[in-house]
Amino acid sequence: MARCVDEYLHNLDYNEIKYLIKAQTSQGQAQAITIPGQSNDQKQLETFEEDLYKELVSQYQRIDLFVRSKSGEISRRLDHLQKQILHLSSLRQTGTQKRISVRRLERYSKIEGEVLKAGEEIQSLSRFVGAQRLAFQKLLKKYKRWTGSSSLGARFQPDVLNRPEGFAQKDFSPLLSHWTNVLAAVRAPFDAGFSWKGPSAVIEGVAPSLPPAAPSSRQFKSVTGETATKAQNPTVPNTNAADLQ
Repeated sequence: MARCVDEYLHNLDYNEIKYLIKAQTSQGQAQAITIPGQSNDQKQLETFEEDLYKELVSQYQRIDLFVRSKSGEISRRLDHLQKQILHLSSLRQTGTQKRISVRRLERYSKIEGEVLKAGEEIQSLSRFVGAQRLAFQKLLKKYKRWTGSSSLGARFQPDVLNRPEGFAQKDFSPLLSHWTNVLAAVRAPFDAGFSWKGPSAVIEGVAPSLPPAAPSSRQFKSVTGETATKAQNPTVPNTNAADLQ
């Protein structure tokens, strides 16, 4: 539980930054207004904008580090599961009778369950990335609307948010392809017609009781677009795009 709570700290501090922008561009409790373009006011705006830029960069770097760490963790876990599958395959009985012991079947089933869980985490991470990218874009729009200045977005978008190597532009296709290959490998023995053998009998042609099918690539792609939705996996930070008002 502590791990789940800690990971929520990786979200962009959207509400705090939005309040900060509004407080700097408002007078008392009145509606946010544009800071006048007089010399002193302009200098204050430039100072605030520079501080805000540094804060946004710091938050971006923190989220980027989390996404890199999490995607690397999933990839290493898939590598480990793939090695386990290869080991089980090497122990498989040879000969004309295709059968797998109950104990080995349980190991296959456990591995497949872990592969499916990794797939869910890839989906959640993709949704998280989309939500964070949307949050940054909304803050830049609010700053432009409340100050009348477009210079912050003109700097942050190309220099940070649109960098190809950054988390906001991350391509999950290689990780998804890796996951698809591992899932296919763990199911390969049963796709090839192997059956399971009980303590005193061999039952041919009976499919093992395995976990439900994993989401298809088409289903996965539906969550990697621009629209950010709440992630379903609790082990990955969640940001609901509907809350970014």
